[in-house]
Amino acid sequence: MADQTTPEERPRHSIGVVSRRTGLSAHVLRAWERRYGIVQPGRSAGGERLYSDADVERLELIQQALAAGRRVGHVATLSLEELRDLVSEDARSAPPVPAPAPQLAPPVPTGETVADYLACLDAIQRLDGNAVHTILMRAVVALSPVQFVETMAVPLLHEVGHLWEKGEIRPAHEHVLSVAIRRVLSWLMDALPVPPGAPGLLIATPAGFRHEFGAMLAGVIAAGDGWRVTYLGPDLPADDIAAAARLTLAEGVVLSAIGPIPAPVLRRELHKLREALPPDLPLAAGGSAVAHLRDAEKLGVNVLGDYTSFRDWMRALKDRRGPALQAGQ
Repeated sequence: MADQTTPEERPRHSIGVVSRRTGLSAHVLRAWERRYGIVQPGRSAGGERLYSDADVERLELIQQALAAGRRVGHVATLSLEELRDLVSEDARSAPPVPAPAPQLAPPVPTGETVADYLACLDAIQRLDGNAVHTILMRAVVALSPVQFVETMAVPLLHEVGHLWEKGEIRPAHEHVLSVAIRRVLSWLMDALPVPPGAPGLLIATPAGFRHEFGAMLAGVIAAGDGWRVTYLGPDLPADDIAAAARLTLAEGVVLSAIGPIPAPVLRRELHKLREALPPDLPLAAGGSAVAHLRDAEKLGVNVLGDYTSFRDWMRALKDRRGPALQAGQ
């Protein structure tokens, strides 16, 4: 019997290809398949999942529906045509999209860092986590905290993410770097000396945001600049952040928001946090999600475009708050 499926319905894409095209991790794809039946991939002769062009379009449409504020359980059973209509309707009723944030040149290692950077990339390719950790620790000892962040950590994270997007490395390679760099950054935040009378800075990511490296890198820079850093990690509700700021006597609160969380979610968390904090306690936030939130400053949030603006903000805060904060310099 002849194959009755259309070219768009024929399963031909591996889960790795679909993950790269949609931005959804393989874990999420499998979870959506089991829990919601969003797509039903075919199987290769060897049992590998294979997705069709229609499956890929369906996943992309569901992502767009979720970004508009809809819940996955509410859109999982819609047909492809219904999803197209729903996404088109959401796009027509959405507020104007702000101009994209300026694209910065990809960070690159400089000077003596280049050799360690290249050695680290080679160790990542070999999945040699111990070597990655050793190289990073060597760089930490040789560089200042700011130099380590800007000439080693950020370029590595950027390059490994780029290689993963191109399909040249697997998630396991990315995990090797993530585990090693998390260990190094945690150690560095603890190891940097806290000057007597140092001002306190609270750093976290808002509820829903699980990408924590931006916050950890900010913590290292702040600790190197003489602040007493309290790092709370990812995905913390506004009420908990505010309570921690009171308990630690923080002189400022900084959030990192990186990821595809819908703008209304971030706006709600920032509003709740600003309301829960004392009116005169400075609140700043940076990251890709913040860069595209048009009204962040109207909420009483200082928008940080990069780590240079973060350092400038911290130093201006010390100057503005007077001699009591100068002790941490």
